[in-house]
Amino acid sequence: GALSARVAGFGNLNPNANLPSSAEQIQTYLGSHFNTADPNAIYEVSSGGNDRTYAQDNYSTLAAKETFLSSQASALATAIQSLAAAGANTILVRGAPATGTLASFWTNALFSDLAVLNVNFIQVDMADLVQTVESNPTLYGFTSSTVLPGVAGDSNPSSACAAGAGASGWGQWCADTTTPDPNHEYSHLRSTDAEQTSFFSDDQHFSAAGQAIVANYEFGLLSPAPLPAALPLFASSIAALGLLGWRKKKKRS
Repeated sequence: GALSARVAGFGNLNPNANLPSSAEQIQTYLGSHFNTADPNAIYEVSSGGNDRTYAQDNYSTLAAKETFLSSQASALATAIQSLAAAGANTILVRGAPATGTLASFWTNALFSDLAVLNVNFIQVDMADLVQTVESNPTLYGFTSSTVLPGVAGDSNPSSACAAGAGASGWGQWCADTTTPDPNHEYSHLRSTDAEQTSFFSDDQHFSAAGQAIVANYEFGLLSPAPLPAALPLFASSIAALGLLGWRKKKKRS
């Protein structure tokens, strides 16, 4: 539930002042490494989803929501700049995986702030990746019904896990069973192989199969070299991901 930066004393959507924001996590990492980042390591920053949730829940107008997100993106960009200044050479920064108004605003604000700060980073266009997979489900081992995010309350959802009405992000409490819990204390698998046959685990998080696709895409952004034969792959997806990775590599700032 981490926010990109602390808001009203909290770094997290949960009311616990001890939970750090994404920016604070970066600073804690640097502080524990004497403000030196391993230049040979790969750093990936993925944040903003909880900022958008906070904006939706606490502001009524689009202008107010965007003002809040702008300040959060700026704070995160400054933290990423400190990571780069400490020696990090390879930094992947994920954009929002959705294409809605606030998601697009967040991605553009974060990438623009990083560019203004002259941070050398690799843009991970998550929205384009999701659109590519959803437009070509069979190419990635899915169907038109298992490639979409799940819907709470659907007993046989498109996502890997099913949950009762009103749930959100239920993949985190999805039990390794296909039997529903009558007390609704946990969600359950749509099928025994659902994590391999659905793109999403719930309404917003990727399944095991989805995470493998993201990993292959990001590997393509890091290097034009062929993927190692030992790396687990969804063979049918490699050609498309390779092309997408090559095209997005051109956007490196």
